[in-house]
This record gives sequence, C-alpha cells and structure tokens, in this order.
Amino acid sequence: GALELFRWLSDALGLGEADIDAMQACEGLPHKGMAEQVYARLMESPAIRARLKIDDGNAGATDGGSCLARRKLMVQKYLAWLLNLKREPLESYANHLDHVASLHNSATTMVPRTLLLTGLAVTHDVILRHVREGIEDKEQFERVVLAVSKLMWIQAVFFLRHSTRTAQSMPAKRLPRWTWLGLLWAMLSLWRCSSATIGPSRIGQALADLAFALAGSCFVTRLLG
Repeated sequence: GALELFRWLSDALGLGEADIDAMQACEGLPHKGMAEQVYARLMESPAIRARLKIDDGNAGATDGGSCLARRKLMVQKYLAWLLNLKREPLESYANHLDHVASLHNSATTMVPRTLLLTGLAVTHDVILRHVREGIEDKEQFERVVLAVSKLMWIQAVFFLRHSTRTAQSMPAKRLPRWTWLGLLWAMLSLWRCSSATIGPSRIGQALADLAFALAGSCFVTRLLG
C-alpha cells in the first residue's frame, strides 16, 4: 500500500524528522504566486500547452480555461501543504502523496507520465529558487534543498506507480475484424513482394525480432507494476 511504499522510499532516501523540521523554513513562501510561476513556465512550451488543451487567448470561456484554473488551484494547494509540513504520523504524508497521484491518474483523468514529471520538475525548480532568495544561512539552505528534493522524488514514484496501475487496469481496445484482415493482407503482400529479393529467412527473422521486442515491453510494463 501507500504507507509501505512511503516507508520504503523514506528509508532509501534517508527522509526523516530532521527533513520535516527543515521544511519549516519554507512557511513564509508565497505558494499562490509560486503556483502561477509554475504554470507560466509550463505555458512557455507550445507542446505542453497543446497537450493540456488550454487556450490562453480565451481562457475564461473554454473548458481548457477552467481546466487551467483547476490545475493552478491544485498546485497551489499542493505547495501550501508541502511548504507547511509538520511532524505528523507517516500515514498523513503517505496518504497525501498517494491522493495527489491518484487525482492525475484515474479512469477519467490520465495525465501522461512525461507531463507529470515535467510539471513536478518545474515545481521543484520554482521552490528552490524561492528558497535560495528567502534563506541566507547556507547550512539551513542545504537542509531545505535536501528535504524538498527527497519529497519531490517520492512524489515522482507515487506518480509512476499510479500511472502504471491505471494503464494496466484500462481495458484493451479491440481492433475491428476488418482491421485484422487488412493487416493480414498487408503481411501476405509484403511476403510475396519481398521474398524473391531478400529471401524468406530474413522476413522470418524480422518477425521474430518484432515479437521478441513486444514480449520484452510487456514484461517491463508488468515489472513496473
């Protein structure tokens, strides 16, 4: 479960009470303005903006605009939680990180892994920039950087965990019967046209390599789950 994963990751990264105490130096950081900065950075990328289906020019009148407002609010709440951490039972941290990950990977909302990790990396960078400006003591700054980095990595693992489970739980889409017939016809045509030039042994080897690659990808996906 989430608690067992959090405990394992905390032990692996050395996250402890000292890190939670170090986060108290972040209490005064402006989490609302930081959330705006995170999305301003993300919107600089046309690819990310297109992926999020957000229309900057008419954000208030489209679904994309309301989606942007919801996402900003989610980041703002996340930063408010992260920058005001106190010593609490481990279940509290584990449940919150798991809940955040589940919001981005469900039957109705499935954010691509690359976009999740990009957003997390930008959030990490925005936090560290504010920490650098707000903390003058070098040792305290280093403690905060370590604590924030550990928490961000743990959140990343929770994201990947939910993303993998959601992908595996989604029902496989069946191709129409005519699609399979078309693929069969294409393979037979390829065989007839190319066997005379490259020989059947190479075609068989290519098909075997393809089958091996597909089997390997399925194995890795199951392993990550």
